[in-house]
Amino acid sequence: MVTATARSFASATQPDPDGGPATPEVLKVGPLQIVPGEHIARVRNRTLTLSIRELCLLTELARRADRIMSREELFRLAPERSQPSDTAFTSR
Repeated sequence: MVTATARSFASATQPDPDGGPATPEVLKVGPLQIVPGEHIARVRNRTLTLSIRELCLLTELARRADRIMSREELFRLAPERSQPSDTAFTSR
């Protein structure tokens, strides 16, 4: 999933209805702004330093910002963490 998502970053653009150049997809959640096609995430105009995996996960979470996700769904978005007992995604 992460590989497929990373590949989709290269084509994460929205076509221009007037036939001009495509504009990059921009996801906004509160003060967070993500431009997947440019591999950029910002909070209040401060660029975040993230790995590709972190950016992929953050992007997928932003796309699903309107819903609650189970731990299992989060692990599917980040398949390198294969142990469901891992507490990396546990909120405190």
